[in-house]
Amino acid sequence: MNPATSSPTLYLAFELGQKQWRLGFTVGLGQPPRERTIPAGNLTALQREIALARKRFGRTQQSYLAIGEIGGQRGLLL
Repeated sequence: MNPATSSPTLYLAFELGQKQWRLGFTVGLGQPPRERTIPAGNLTALQREIALARKRFGRTQQSYLAIGEIGGQRGLLL
């Protein structure tokens, strides 16, 4: 739960590469993650995967999305 909004949280972890991005979604400990790989920089695919993860984990558009990223040597940011 996000204490600021009392809304369930969907967690997203990135591994950003030059050719592909690996995504991992979960709602907390003990829940198997939803892992996906998309082409690097494909923001349409990223939005689609976030929507599909929200659906799988029963989260709404108003649910808080917590994002963590691993950017490699250059520390790539979105």
